Amino acid sequence: MKKATIYDVAREAGVSLATVSRVINGSSVVREKTKEKVMKVIDELNFKPNQIARGLATNKTTTIAIIFPQSLFAHVKDMIGGIGDAGRTLDYNITIYTTDDIGNGPMDDVMEKVIRTRADGVILFNNDNIPAVVIGMQVSDESIGSVYVDAQKITYDIVNNYLEKGKNNIIFVSPQQNLIRTVDLIEGMKKAYQDHQLPFDESTQVINTST
Repeated sequence: MKKATIYDVAREAGVSLATVSRVINGSSVVREKTKEKVMKVIDELNFKPNQIARGLATNKTTTIAIIFPQSLFAHVKDMIGGIGDAGRTLDYNITIYTTDDIGNGPMDDVMEKVIRTRADGVILFNNDNIPAVVIGMQVSDESIGSVYVDAQKITYDIVNNYLEKGKNNIIFVSPQQNLIRTVDLIEGMKKAYQDHQLPFDESTQVINTST
């Protein structure tokens, strides 16, 4: 008998892949009626979710890339072993890339491969002081810069401004794809309501466009 996939669940339930993934992850933004329908299909098909299905809602691949020069292997092998142990414990996939002529190739080629795999994070061991930019997290160092937006504070400021004007019937429409973590946006909105001592109902005030 063919093993059921997330595609089969989505098709039978009449919802998107992202919606199935959100149900699997226990997300609160899926309407209860939709959640019940998806869970019923999951039971009927005896579907067993995997890490790819779990990661669709947050665009995560549960993959960490490790990059190091072949010449450093003797020095970093124990650390790589520890990273591998942590990956198995947390159910993450660890992908290893090596640079130098005898490895996967020059750094630019390796980084291109890592980008194509959409790894959630990169651990870089290198002899040289290579400038790097981290996107989505605030980091500061001599050779590391970051592009970071405090999405929770921005959302809080916007919602707070409306609430101060007496406009409290605010709806957040969540896009299907968003480079900013949706949970941060919702938390900012929720905090603004709490500071104004107003009720916030996520089930009605957060609309997911993929459901």
